[in-house]
Amino acid sequence: MNDPIATLKTSLANWSRKGIEAGWFTESDAPQVPQRDQQTPSSLFEMGDRPLVVAFFGGTGVGKSSLLNRLAGEVVAQSSAERPTSREITFYLHESVTLSRLPAELPVDRIKQASHSNDKYKNVLWVDMPDFDSVESANRDLVNDWLPHIDLLAYVVNPERYRDDSGWRLLLVNAGRHAWVFVINHWDRGAPEQRDAFQGMLMEAGLADPLLFCTDCSDEPSKPNGDEFDEFEATIRDMAREQFVKQLEEHGVLVRIADAKNRLQQTTTKLAQMQNAIEQSEKSHVEFWPSHQSATLTSLGWKFKQLALPYREFDRGFMGAIMDRLLRRPRVNTSTLPKPDVDELIDDTFLSASRIGIDRARQDVVAAGIPDAVARRTFQPLYSNLEADAKRTVKTAAESALLEPGTPLQRNATKVFKYLSWLLPLAVLAWALYRLVANYQTGQHYLGFDFATHTLLLAGAAWLIPWIVGRMVRPTLENAVQTGLRKGAEQVLNDLQQQLQSEFQQLETEREDLLHSASEPMQVLPQNILNAVNKGAATDEQSTRLSRVLVS
Repeated sequence: MNDPIATLKTSLANWSRKGIEAGWFTESDAPQVPQRDQQTPSSLFEMGDRPLVVAFFGGTGVGKSSLLNRLAGEVVAQSSAERPTSREITFYLHESVTLSRLPAELPVDRIKQASHSNDKYKNVLWVDMPDFDSVESANRDLVNDWLPHIDLLAYVVNPERYRDDSGWRLLLVNAGRHAWVFVINHWDRGAPEQRDAFQGMLMEAGLADPLLFCTDCSDEPSKPNGDEFDEFEATIRDMAREQFVKQLEEHGVLVRIADAKNRLQQTTTKLAQMQNAIEQSEKSHVEFWPSHQSATLTSLGWKFKQLALPYREFDRGFMGAIMDRLLRRPRVNTSTLPKPDVDELIDDTFLSASRIGIDRARQDVVAAGIPDAVARRTFQPLYSNLEADAKRTVKTAAESALLEPGTPLQRNATKVFKYLSWLLPLAVLAWALYRLVANYQTGQHYLGFDFATHTLLLAGAAWLIPWIVGRMVRPTLENAVQTGLRKGAEQVLNDLQQQLQSEFQQLETEREDLLHSASEPMQVLPQNILNAVNKGAATDEQSTRLSRVLVS
């Protein structure tokens, strides 16, 4: 029965590794089969048919060693009066039984073995555990280390200490992992109401009909309050049958698998709850971004104007060239235009504003409950290429604006008025020429001062009006650079927003994939074991004895 646990351990570790490497949970939080659950009583023995491992468990002075000595008929374990700190574990086993596979993590130097040849106990390995309530923490650690190797715990109390807190807490924690029988020792000092009270406590803990024995290990031969030691001994020997031991072993394996499944379910529950966290953080980011982007672009307004100012001198045109000659100003070379200074725009201030957006998204994710390791791995790559991508985007937008300044309407209107500034004067002159020829053919006076003056004024107006309107609607390079820089900066922020939303979606996809694959670890187990674990019935309903020693 060790194979299912080993198989589950490997499968669960493989799934957990994916979540750990991705940062969804730490190694300490990852569902796993702990070392103590990988050990069962069978791991102590090489042989297939092994004895029932029974351990006396209880506090100081309750008489655990006295019970073992009474079973053996000789002193095999020192009583608490002789070893008040109870530093060792005592084994009482048949000489045919060999403990050949003691786990390496268990302190062998604190184990005392006493062999016997009594065939009555051939199928029982008795263990006297250290006092769990000892002041030495090493004793409690030793008890916890040995618990996985125990089939049946004989919980020993005395009439004065059956409400012992430390032992009772351990019972409640490990209730479902072991079979239990209960002994009130020193019954010569007990009373029936104490037995009833203790039995009531056991029933509240989940034992419907606990096996409870009252024993008197004193030297008083009469045993005035009675003594159920023989019944206790007979019960244990009856439990040592091969079938019962096998049932306990199977129960222990199923409990360990069920615990591993519960740990896995706790992890997957947290993963499932993170869906809401991702949705909340994405919603918060969507609400934050428009105002952040608007504030960033507004703060850059003066810089757009400043970087576009050098292009004003390229917008003088024909009249500007005339004024340059009249005022003897150096001529502007319009054959080559300088490249927009994107380095000055994409400076630390702009990059800091962009990083604030990334930081805010990451903080929202962490605040909503996503592990910081996941948030850092998800959003960190956005920082690395931010500056280079921003400069490239702004440069492309500015150069595109210089290549085709203004809007399509402005550019088309400029062309129209440019053509009109030539076509209309030509039309006026053509009309004047026509009138001149027509008057000549009729013999009328065809030339006069008024006619010439009016023709020149009309031609001048036909040229000047379209030229002025064309200059008014013509897009300037200065405005084009401003527009290009603004569009570039806006595109950088839009691209960053899309990248952030893409990361939110990737985060959710990654969570869903990990959650969906969480069913894989349990699927490696045989179907009959899965059915038993899912059913939650680790006991044999036909075995009355078994149902009395297991906590439901």
